[in-house]
Amino acid sequence: MERSSVGSISSLLIWGVMDYAIYMLDPEGRVMSWNTGAERIKGYAAEEIIGQHFSCFYTEEDRAHGLPEQVLKTAFERGHYAAEGWRCRKDGSRFWASVVVSPVHEDDKLIGFAKVTRDLTEQRAMEVALRDERANAVLREQFIAVLGHDLRNPLAAMLAGAQLLMKMPLNDRAVALVRMMEDSGQRMSALIDDVLDFARGRLGGGLLLDRNANAPVEATLRQVVAELTASAPDRVVEMEFNLAEPINCDLSRIAQLCSNLLGNAHTHGSTTEPIRARAVSGAGCFELSVSNAGEPIPPVALGRLFRPFFRGAARSNKREGLGLGLYIANEIAKAHGGTLGVESTRQETRFTLRMPVG
Repeated sequence: MERSSVGSISSLLIWGVMDYAIYMLDPEGRVMSWNTGAERIKGYAAEEIIGQHFSCFYTEEDRAHGLPEQVLKTAFERGHYAAEGWRCRKDGSRFWASVVVSPVHEDDKLIGFAKVTRDLTEQRAMEVALRDERANAVLREQFIAVLGHDLRNPLAAMLAGAQLLMKMPLNDRAVALVRMMEDSGQRMSALIDDVLDFARGRLGGGLLLDRNANAPVEATLRQVVAELTASAPDRVVEMEFNLAEPINCDLSRIAQLCSNLLGNAHTHGSTTEPIRARAVSGAGCFELSVSNAGEPIPPVALGRLFRPFFRGAARSNKREGLGLGLYIANEIAKAHGGTLGVESTRQETRFTLRMPVG
């Protein structure tokens, strides 16, 4: 059995005045001495606590299970006790404590116990936060994996099957059904892409860019417009492109942004007026705008347009998505060092991307 001398305990009581609660207990567990650190950590003045049983520092649950008695018993039998756990201050608040208890002998006779307590509440909070962050990172990767693989792959197989069916001789009803399958599959694919981008942007990682200084921006934007007019042949899109300077950008992301803006104009704009798409570059700046006629956006909604999962009232029968399109468009603008703004009047609603060409 270890033996702690009275002399070593006396020097311990002087050491660590503010960082440690250091005090002596008699053999029954009553407080015999009290240092400044103990007063700071536990809230008791010396005259309040000396003579009281140290079990008052334990939670009701621990007292009910006899933990204070077990602590002294273990320290006596093994010569040392060390543990961490919740302890109570005078005001009833709890703190996470590191506790060391050692028996003190004089002439082989037990005269009490030396007890050292340190408040580790902040350290534990940081450890818990770090553990939670790591757990969230694992969940994030699992979530992205489900979207990127477990959902996208079978969807791709379904779309490929629909394309093969369209090459076969089918009656009019079968053709309509296959086209409906393709439309639904493409919509599901777009929703998965939106949620995947949202997960990367909000849960970590951010949007990834693959810039190309020689990107064929105009041809790509024309293709995006063609895709909209193919899916909605009743809507007219007027285009104006004047790209005097090459644009160093992630072409697929710019196409995604343009598609989201065109889709928003198609969903919320007037069904009788054309949608206008304009792209210009010059003086080191690239500007892309999409505008539509129709009722103006209410002022209360303008400040929320770029928030995730925000959806305005649709003015067509087109089914809405998750409300992530404008949020992701704004994230694409920011990733390119640009901005996405909106102006809405009774004449038109215009979304405008402005970003450097380099």
